[in-house]
Amino acid sequence: MSNTIIESGSFTSKGAITSVALRSDLDWMWTYNYTKIAANVLNTGYQFYWQRGMADAAGIEYKTAAADASINMSVITTAGFTLLDTSDKELPARVALEGITNANPPAVTSAESLPALGSIVRFSSLTGQTQLGGIDFTVTASGGGAFSIGNISMLNTTATTPGYWRTIPFDSSFYPRRRAITFVSSSTTAGRAKIYMSVTHTITVGEKVRLSFPGGSDVWGNYAQLDGRLCTVLATAEDRAGAEPTNALGDNNIVVDIDVSGLGDWNVFGGVVAAYPLSSSVPFTHAQVIPVGEDLGIANASGLSGLADATIDTDYIGMKLGAGADGPAGAENDVIYWTAGKSFRVR
Repeated sequence: MSNTIIESGSFTSKGAITSVALRSDLDWMWTYNYTKIAANVLNTGYQFYWQRGMADAAGIEYKTAAADASINMSVITTAGFTLLDTSDKELPARVALEGITNANPPAVTSAESLPALGSIVRFSSLTGQTQLGGIDFTVTASGGGAFSIGNISMLNTTATTPGYWRTIPFDSSFYPRRRAITFVSSSTTAGRAKIYMSVTHTITVGEKVRLSFPGGSDVWGNYAQLDGRLCTVLATAEDRAGAEPTNALGDNNIVVDIDVSGLGDWNVFGGVVAAYPLSSSVPFTHAQVIPVGEDLGIANASGLSGLADATIDTDYIGMKLGAGADGPAGAENDVIYWTAGKSFRVR
């Protein structure tokens, strides 16, 4: 005899990778794009299926052809389903890369395999852009033998030839999370600091954060003055402008209540126009945004008070859903329903 635990839920897509936390492990999962089904949209995914044993970012997609009502079923290998167990901290083997471009955003050529869209990667043993080593980056585009890390600009750096990358299958277990700073701008924000980070952040408006710029002006120029500054988040996901990082997944930034209009351009390091410290600055400690204030929603939900949420263990088992017209998380504002199950054999 077998028993099955079935869970279900729904969410409104933000047009980005969505992680669904589950109360138990799972063997299969369906998602249904209610918005696309209701509008009878043709030639776009409306139903997706995953079963244990499928590769990361894979799945089965159902959609109707553009010219008729026939159902097309196909295997997807990117922007699909990726099983999550955020308590698993074991790092996978590193993968050889062929090169990283000196562009905005930088593109990483990798012939062996590619990371899933929205996953986190870390670089090592780079021949050119050694300043990228050891920092985690969100993958903002993936396909055609290359992937992009769109939360940083590497204009006017020396392009990398051989090197390595590996997927980081986990985020920090404890909330709130600190993030590496990759760019600071004051354009379009009335002089207020607009701060970009290497990994997609979860910081919300109203939170307090502390900025860390270790190493002094030799590394950060005038922006070393921001080291240790406590500030309040005024806005998030503001539109990019000028030389700011180009991210296909959305503008991964926060705006804080510090005026940086008098600090000059962020992209001047050592008199060379570059968007990030040069390889000649290595080794250095990267700048960070460090949240210090509580998130009342998390604190209240946990039954804790004060800053207890800063030590909440957020690990969970769940599923990461790829986004877009052919992804189980759908496009922006799509309403997605899902159901998942785990079977147990009972004697």
